[in-house]
Amino acid sequence: MITTSTQLDYEQDRTYTLNIEARDGAAQGDQLSGTTTVIVNVLDVNDNGPRFGDNSYTESVAEDVDETYVIIQVG
Repeated sequence: MITTSTQLDYEQDRTYTLNIEARDGAAQGDQLSGTTTVIVNVLDVNDNGPRFGDNSYTESVAEDVDETYVIIQVG
């Protein structure tokens, strides 16, 4: 199992390369070991809330508009 002591940030680094070495508990000289490389790809999470230019928006809508009618688009 690989764990981190801090949270990884997608905006800072997207890929981490770890060189791993494992050794058994035998005495020096009889010890067996192996190495490998692990590549960790950090996926993005939406950690930013939406932002709007104004605090509120007001629009008028006729009562008989189609249900697919776009009332307002904020971007």
